[in-house]
Amino acid sequence: MKEILPVASLTAGIVFLFVIYLTGALDLSITAAITVAALLLKFQSAWLFISSLAVFTFYLVSLFLSLKIKFVSDLSVTSYFLFAAGLILYFLEGQKSKWELKIPFLDKITVKKDNLIKAGGILLFVLLIFPLGGPHFAAIFGYLAFLYLFKKSDGRYAFAVALFFLILCPFLLIAKKDKIAEQSAIFTYYFLVLGTVQEIIGLIINPLPDEDEIDQEFQITTAGGFIKLHSQKVREARLQLMNRQNNKIRNRRILIISSVVLISSILAFTGFYFAPRFKISYLSFQKVTPSPTTLPAPTVTPTPTLTPEALEETLKGKKETLNIQVLNGTNVSGLAASVSAQLKTAGFVNIDIGNSPQNYDNWQANLKEKDDNLMRYLTGLLDLNQLTVQEASQGAKFDLEIIIGSNR
Repeated sequence: MKEILPVASLTAGIVFLFVIYLTGALDLSITAAITVAALLLKFQSAWLFISSLAVFTFYLVSLFLSLKIKFVSDLSVTSYFLFAAGLILYFLEGQKSKWELKIPFLDKITVKKDNLIKAGGILLFVLLIFPLGGPHFAAIFGYLAFLYLFKKSDGRYAFAVALFFLILCPFLLIAKKDKIAEQSAIFTYYFLVLGTVQEIIGLIINPLPDEDEIDQEFQITTAGGFIKLHSQKVREARLQLMNRQNNKIRNRRILIISSVVLISSILAFTGFYFAPRFKISYLSFQKVTPSPTTLPAPTVTPTPTLTPEALEETLKGKKETLNIQVLNGTNVSGLAASVSAQLKTAGFVNIDIGNSPQNYDNWQANLKEKDDNLMRYLTGLLDLNQLTVQEASQGAKFDLEIIIGSNR
């Protein structure tokens, strides 16, 4: 291993530089380097499988939140390469059914092949549900599949997911990603509810034992019936043991309830504090705007005073400076990216994409400064029969917000 380490490191470095030169994608370059190093150093395949699942999970989170990360092209491709390398090592090492992994400062952990297959199946199930029911239903059904396949009933797993999204919220707000932070808060709420329901069900199904049950446990079955033990010392020792167990259970429940109350209070405060800043909010904080006007689709014959060439000329400088956000207001995934590609092809530069918190029937444009020429141009470019135009709020982050509707 020590003899081949310098060669493996040099080869991985060369692969990293070569891939980043060809693609410019940092994630693919790092993945290619790790893959080469893992094959040369003969890592245990379980490490690559676990890494693949972790990257694919993060890919789903970024997909649910419409989160764009700089220098990252496509995490799904990264996950695929890690899985492919793990599969090669899996056959080279003799198709093990379980692995003993050494983790620094921790004991060895055993990873079973069946558990990896279950985890991969759950992630693929979530990916299939996402286009049909949206991110929230996909996450909830994926969590339910996890509970069923891994035979878990403890609410701490839901609380852990809720805590992840809750910690993510302030960082998104600092980065001025208000809409993404709102989506993260919604995920936090859903998983808090799931965890609380699980704990309530656990309290109902598994109540605390009482002293009568302790007496019953001190009966020995014989051929003639039951003999009850009356040893005072044995009974006292048993009571002390049961009290310690009950105290542990009570303390755990107090901790869970306190955590739920604390997290819910933080979530409620964050929602009420930041909700007025959102243009569209689930707490009904919405600014009153003028009644929308609908522009008809452009006619085939241009107006005598403004030809299509002149219209294109007037927008030349604005295309490079206009900050645009495209939001998908339908259940069909990928529309925001498609419209963004059309706009970039037409010459617009600064474009951000995301998902709208609610669905829209008609296309809508929220514009900071009125510009009829720009609206006519976009109506023709996107081949729309109608486009509802509204004045954006003064504090809006983008100069133009385009919301995709179901009807063109």
